[in-house]
Amino acid sequence: MAAFLKPTRLPTLLAALAMLLAAAYALVFRPLRQYAAELDKPLVYAWNSLALTNKTADACEGLDATNAAARLQTIRTALTNLESAQRLLEARLALAPEVLTRLNEPFQLIDFQNERQLQANLLARTAKEAKIALEPAATNGLPQYTADLEDPRLLWARLHVAQQLLLTAIHARVAGLRSLTQLPPRPAPADAPARSFAELPMQLEVFGPTDALSRLLNSLPLRGPELDVTGLAAALTNKPVLFVDRLLLRKHSPERPEDALLEIVVVGSAPLPPALTGVATTP
Repeated sequence: MAAFLKPTRLPTLLAALAMLLAAAYALVFRPLRQYAAELDKPLVYAWNSLALTNKTADACEGLDATNAAARLQTIRTALTNLESAQRLLEARLALAPEVLTRLNEPFQLIDFQNERQLQANLLARTAKEAKIALEPAATNGLPQYTADLEDPRLLWARLHVAQQLLLTAIHARVAGLRSLTQLPPRPAPADAPARSFAELPMQLEVFGPTDALSRLLNSLPLRGPELDVTGLAAALTNKPVLFVDRLLLRKHSPERPEDALLEIVVVGSAPLPPALTGVATTP
């Protein structure tokens, strides 16, 4: 009887095993396969994008597996050079340490007004000692606080840049300073990257002999030891870099044929101060 049952068990076991494998495939392996395919989608998309970029981008022209390492090293070298250039730019545009300290502190109006008056008095005394005409419109053009300022802390940078601009004109030995006007900041283009520096434009009107005006113009983009070429390095120890935006030079007056009148728009710069939860503007 036992010998008769043994041959009939094998097909039954094979059928059960086949059903078990089919169930395992349907319930385990197939879901795993679909899950793995879903995980592969980002990689496939990234690979296809890379392949498309390699075909269409000029920078990737000729890139293949044999020269990828050399291209990568070139990119890393370019990034290092860019970071070095950024450090040089930040060092060149840096302001005096005391101004940077003010930019990082809450704005105090009474302190600013006192400093503005002090700088105006120092400029008037320096111009008088140098026998240079300093008209009231020049010192009145030093920046002033108004309620519509987005961040009044930038007034400290404006005051420093304006004071150094007038001081440069005095030490350049112009005959007189007629006026200084603070100009509104120019907004960045909509498609421009975010700025880390604020532009501080102002218009200066001076008159004097052409050699003095030339010395003034040559001194504006210089700072520190670079001013040796104009002979002003010893007098302008805290001068920042100033950029010439536009200028107009014409005869001053028939009574002073040796003098010319210079109208110039100068742009200084300052790092944007960090955001504060509150800015004090009252004494």
